[in-house]
Amino acid sequence: MTVMLPGKTVSRGRYALRGIAAALVILVFSLWMVSRSTHTFSSDPKVYAEVPVAAGLIQSGAPVRFHGVKVGEISSIDAGAQSSRVGLTIEKDAMKSIPSTVMLRVLPRTFFGDIYVQLTPTPGSPDTSPTHLAPNAQLAVDDGPDTVNLYNIFTKLSELIDEVRPDEMNVALAAVDKAIGGRGKELGMMIDDWWTASQELESTVNRFIDATPQFRRVTESLKRATPAMMETLSSVASISRGIVDKGDDLAEFFTAASGYLDSVVPFVAKNRKNLITIVDSTGIILRTVAQNPSGITRTVREADKFGKAGTILFASGRFNITAVPTFSQPQPYSAADCPVYGTLRGSQCHGKRSLWGTGPVRDPGQRNGTILHPPKPRVRPASTSSEVIDGRAEASTMSGLEGVITGTGRPAADGRPNPATTMMLGPMVRGTEVRVS
Repeated sequence: MTVMLPGKTVSRGRYALRGIAAALVILVFSLWMVSRSTHTFSSDPKVYAEVPVAAGLIQSGAPVRFHGVKVGEISSIDAGAQSSRVGLTIEKDAMKSIPSTVMLRVLPRTFFGDIYVQLTPTPGSPDTSPTHLAPNAQLAVDDGPDTVNLYNIFTKLSELIDEVRPDEMNVALAAVDKAIGGRGKELGMMIDDWWTASQELESTVNRFIDATPQFRRVTESLKRATPAMMETLSSVASISRGIVDKGDDLAEFFTAASGYLDSVVPFVAKNRKNLITIVDSTGIILRTVAQNPSGITRTVREADKFGKAGTILFASGRFNITAVPTFSQPQPYSAADCPVYGTLRGSQCHGKRSLWGTGPVRDPGQRNGTILHPPKPRVRPASTSSEVIDGRAEASTMSGLEGVITGTGRPAADGRPNPATTMMLGPMVRGTEVRVS
């Protein structure tokens, strides 16, 4: 039986031979690839090493490096209870450049379990050796403290990464990427603002540190003032309780005050100018005191001297002086206050004196008003004027006080006091009631 193909006739047997040949080629190629990966037909030499179990998981196919250059790989692993026999396939050309004094060191390549084998010279051996690494040589394993510490770090980091759960971390990082994606400019401006704020915060902290002594003094002052503040708060609480308890009385008071305001408003309206004058005068007084602050001090000092002198004078306790207040002097000046001597009047007195009735003082050059029925003038002696002190009338009293002060207990024989008594004691007792005890 034949199978007809376009242009050529092929028998079934030839098709079978072609299929068998193709299968053989595929089989041979597969065997070659497997043998190549397992180094079954490799002619490269091998060296061996006993790697302890403490070195961790060793993977077949891990690269072998010498001075950072890959020179082979792990080709076989014969696992054991305490150690594993590891076979290393080294390239022929590289065997000539590797000294026989090298030892094997297992190092981590990543934190996910990948390792590599490093061939490093044994400590204390020369960098160059006359003999090269021979096939089937037994290599020593580096178990020094540096290698052990490095492996411990690798193990701990591997455990940490395992605890972090990289799969979930990937989801979180993807969410962060989605959140900040396309917002680099805004994030940059935010970082700049944070930097500016940090600079201002640093200067503020420095100023606060500089002000720490003052802050400490303020705190101490607050500590000392705390009892007074608590008393004040207690008083405020008491006042509040009183207000609550007397709420009805306060309501009646404010009701009465509202009615009182109806009377106060017209009074204030009528006396607005006087109130303004009082405020202006108060301002002048305060301004005068501010311009001469030492004047009050001097006044108080002189008054203190006067008080000490009076204390010495009346230290005997035998005088009891009662002041007789009067409002006759503070009244506004009028024509009745013009100085007179007989029929003569003061040169600056242009108003009418009490002889023709009281009235306001005229300005210089202003004529007096017309009086229809002026009274007749009554001339009094100058010595009997109320403004002149009658020495004879007060002589007996002053002489008696002089006797009390000097200790004689009786007035002078002629009944006239000493002039010093009249000059010094007279101004202190005139216009008062003096009781001798």
